[in-house]
Amino acid sequence: MSLVLDRSGSMWAAAGVAGTRHDLLKESLAVVRDVMRPIDGVGAVTFDDHTTVLDGITQMGSAPTTPGSGRDLLESAIASADLVPRGMTGIGQGMIDGAAILDAERTTVGTPYQQFALCVMTDGNQNQTPDVTDPTVTTAIAPYAGELYAIGLGDAGGVSDAVLTSISKYMLITGDVTAAERRFRLTKYFIQILAGITRTAIVVDPDGDLAIGTEHRIPFALGAQDHQVDVIVLSPLAPLLEVVLEAPDGTLVDASLGLPTVEHQQNLDDVLYRLTLPLDPKIAVEGEWTAVLRLPKDALDKFEGREDLQARFSQLRQTGTLPYSLIVQSYSDVHLEAEIRPTLCLAGDKLEFLASLVAFGQPFTGRARVTARVIEPSGIETLVPLDPQGDGHYAGVLATSEPGVYVVRFLAMGRGRGVSRFQREELRTAVAYKGEIPTSEGTSEDDKTREGDNQRRDWRQKERNPMGELHHEPRRKPRPEDFGLLVQPDVEPVPLHDHPGEGVDHRLDGAVEADAHDEHADHDAMFFRAWRRTEAGDIVELEPGQIKRDTSGFQDGRDPGIGPDPTNLNRPKPEIEEHPEGGHPH
Repeated sequence: MSLVLDRSGSMWAAAGVAGTRHDLLKESLAVVRDVMRPIDGVGAVTFDDHTTVLDGITQMGSAPTTPGSGRDLLESAIASADLVPRGMTGIGQGMIDGAAILDAERTTVGTPYQQFALCVMTDGNQNQTPDVTDPTVTTAIAPYAGELYAIGLGDAGGVSDAVLTSISKYMLITGDVTAAERRFRLTKYFIQILAGITRTAIVVDPDGDLAIGTEHRIPFALGAQDHQVDVIVLSPLAPLLEVVLEAPDGTLVDASLGLPTVEHQQNLDDVLYRLTLPLDPKIAVEGEWTAVLRLPKDALDKFEGREDLQARFSQLRQTGTLPYSLIVQSYSDVHLEAEIRPTLCLAGDKLEFLASLVAFGQPFTGRARVTARVIEPSGIETLVPLDPQGDGHYAGVLATSEPGVYVVRFLAMGRGRGVSRFQREELRTAVAYKGEIPTSEGTSEDDKTREGDNQRRDWRQKERNPMGELHHEPRRKPRPEDFGLLVQPDVEPVPLHDHPGEGVDHRLDGAVEADAHDEHADHDAMFFRAWRRTEAGDIVELEPGQIKRDTSGFQDGRDPGIGPDPTNLNRPKPEIEEHPEGGHPH
């Protein structure tokens, strides 16, 4: 698989509790690194208005990560400066370069791979040439047209959804990801695409919030048609979790079982069990399995003093719960295929849900119940039964009621001749628009660039014009966003307030006449965030309770609220630094 990853300036946008979209992408790539099979291969390209090939197709290799492996490639990509958000959105060139690394592997004599796929992730509309539908792009991706997948990280209409939907096998759009319950969407979409490439069946895919000192039990069905099963638990603090699997006969499966058929990994962002079935002749396979998730009361004690994890602890401290998402996927002889028609429509139009079940390469002829659980843009969940159409096909219809992203989970449960009880899930998205479907043609204003990005482009222009004279620009203090941190959110200002009578100047020069203050007598409150550097070198935001205050001037333990004494004119004046080349003082 070739990953084509957006690093445009808008990837600095906020993504709720996860941080920025850039942070969300790094978390998702970490999970991809953990769950890909040793025999799989991966390559990566990043793009903004320029592209960078991070590496060609490299076999993942076994865990833990070994130098030169595909896991090492993804680990390096996560930390690479070439993934840091920067410029505009040039999806077309990214796809050309992504296809080129597939070409290099596909035409290599003796390549171990038989299937090749391209996965494009973008959070914006294309605004750089070549266009995604340009002949240079369509020619380059032609060998992979049947296995081209797309993920849109962001709101409908803002992720080149029209053009990417028209050429990809399917596109998944996250919608707004600032709400806590949507933090796993990007990661789940990557895993869904991985499953599609490797012909893996998703068994179950629920989310939840685990309170301290409690456990959740999540059942799922496996049968003789299932050969290898991955149980993946996504969580921002996965090492805090205790995850145990319970077989149908009650046998507990965990890392201590000591069977070569059980692989266990516990990483920062996920817990993985990889089971080769049957595990052991003495352990039953067919029937209802249970994933048991626990968050022990003493879980936090395990990571006492880990400054690099403090930001991840914030939600757990505030709510007392840890969010998770469980994904069970199986390399199986029973598959569910799902499709939505159309995937882009106008609010009020109908969406047609189509599903098909295949067993051992033939249409499924047994008994099955297939439904579509639809999460509408407002958050309302609607259940749509899909009626049998013959030859393993099922169909249902939903009329859209509002614009936005419709997240659809197709669920199938059944059994049949030669097929034990099974359950399958597939995830798809559709988008309804108000008025008209956008063209996905971007402009240079689509990517929110920072001051540093503009300076970078200025320097690039100067390199092209060596005769250009440099001019002095005053230096500014570093800002949190320079380190990839959240920008200051919009806040509701406090009510305007007056300064009746004699005013006080907000400088250090002392009292002034009232009319000298009138021109700024009304103003809004200002809001700030505090940051500190950890021992590991990371920049983290301080919680309000971690900010130390100088209370030496408090009266009876209370802040008198009077601030510096304006009448003390003997206190030292601030030093004035003259500009070495003349001009205004600092």
